[in-house]
Amino acid sequence: MTGILTDSTCDLPAELLSRFNISVIPMKIKLNGESYVDGVSLTSDLFYRQIENATGQPETEPPSVDDFIAQYAKLLMKYDEILSIHVGSAFSKTVQNASEAVHQGQKQFFAERLRAKQYNPFKIRVIDSKNVSVGVGLLVYKAAIMMKKEISFTSLGDNIEDSAGKVRLIFAPKDLTYLNRSKRLTGFKYFIANLAGLKPLIQVKNGTMDKFSTVRGFDHAADAIIKEIYDEMKNSSDFQLAIAYAGLKSDMDKNLLRQKLSDGVKSGNGYFESIIGSTIGAHCGPETVGAAFLASK
Repeated sequence: MTGILTDSTCDLPAELLSRFNISVIPMKIKLNGESYVDGVSLTSDLFYRQIENATGQPETEPPSVDDFIAQYAKLLMKYDEILSIHVGSAFSKTVQNASEAVHQGQKQFFAERLRAKQYNPFKIRVIDSKNVSVGVGLLVYKAAIMMKKEISFTSLGDNIEDSAGKVRLIFAPKDLTYLNRSKRLTGFKYFIANLAGLKPLIQVKNGTMDKFSTVRGFDHAADAIIKEIYDEMKNSSDFQLAIAYAGLKSDMDKNLLRQKLSDGVKSGNGYFESIIGSTIGAHCGPETVGAAFLASK
């Protein structure tokens, strides 16, 4: 039996996490001098209520090696195989810590399963998503759907690992302050952009984050993302799409991408909408909008 583990940067809606029994290991975040556990002691709503009055840049921290060992030990009481899909290694040490936990925890996992009279061999495969937010979420969602079919653990892992290099995330921050503070985007003239009202479109693909384009005004940024979505859809017969918004859950309708996408696209298979959680929201800031897409064919 196979289980899926991801981290709280994946920004998958709670409904999908529950439907597919996806386990989540939380990131940690420090905000206004207080330390929180993402999605546990700090919900996305609480985060966005507090960040507007934050003193300085929120700090994020990946799950530790010990956190992963504890999580894997727990899951191995239920599953013989674990597919562990996480935020890109270029942006976080999460994959590194997960891989180290697999190595360090082998003897512990074996002993605990033996005491529980679970004698089948066990496997843990760590996947570097090479992406962030719903870019990770799309891979996790795809893995969950594929698990419903008769597919071997090796084939499942190979497919998701191959897909990781194909996921494309484009997002537009409403306020460039947070991205500038986090130093996640280099080579962009922040102060000049603010004066001119310019908005960067930022692309994350295959482990790199770069400015994809620049437009004047946030509404035009949303239009540019919508155009990219439709252009991608023209070239694929099998398409997954997720859109995300950085804000309160009750404000989901404020997502300009949601407003501009056709009902036909939003009702399609492989589509979901999400709130950008605390860990990613700390870097991109409130009211950011984004879309991730994965063409399978």
